[in-house]
Amino acid sequence: MWILKNIFLFFLTAPGLFFIILFANAYIFSTPKFTQRFRLRFLLISLILTYLATTSLITKPILHKIEGDCSFDMQKMKVLDSIVVLTAGTEEGFETDQFSKTPSITMRRLVASAAIYNETKKPIIILGGVTKKNEPAESVTSSKVLMAMGVPPQKIIIDEKSTNTHESIQELEKIMSAHGFNNAVVVSSASHLPRIQMLLIEKKIKAILVPTACIAPSGINYEDLVPSIKNMEINLTLLYEILGNIKYAIFY
Repeated sequence: MWILKNIFLFFLTAPGLFFIILFANAYIFSTPKFTQRFRLRFLLISLILTYLATTSLITKPILHKIEGDCSFDMQKMKVLDSIVVLTAGTEEGFETDQFSKTPSITMRRLVASAAIYNETKKPIIILGGVTKKNEPAESVTSSKVLMAMGVPPQKIIIDEKSTNTHESIQELEKIMSAHGFNNAVVVSSASHLPRIQMLLIEKKIKAILVPTACIAPSGINYEDLVPSIKNMEINLTLLYEILGNIKYAIFY
């Protein structure tokens, strides 16, 4: 199932789309039954799709609406009783090279959590279980990074069971109940927070959301019109969240 999911997601990304477009053009241009006019039209459509997949003129404004203004008020967090951070993966070989093997998106969330801890001294709940075979739980690896940032181990609570956002919020409900927490600061990527908020409302968990990893500021500039890896990241992030919301609307 994991392999099929990743193959499906690959073909929806820019590299996957390039592969499909190249394969389709190779077939059409090498098959006699297609006319020259049809081939040229198909090639033009392929070029347009390639351009749209590598620029963010259309997708950036949409993602910006999902992310919001990416601001938060530190003073409001001091009245809450816990900090919650959702992990976003770990890489093979973490134990031998902890910081470079922590994905940048997870690291941003951990840095924000550590900063909030320094201001509030509230315990940090890390959500994330084992998502890769023969690798430790994401919460375990993330806890080591937080400790390296100066957060005491007794102030860290880990969840080693959840493997997706829905399961993470389910485990959060249990952890908060077990520790007597009534509300929380929830830290995650800006594009991820609307989905989290939907689940928090469902579970009636009071929380302030803290956005990190904002990649789609307001406004359009010339860089959004130029093909780049950054624009492909914006497109992939938007696609991932749209698919995630569709999945949650259907199954949850």
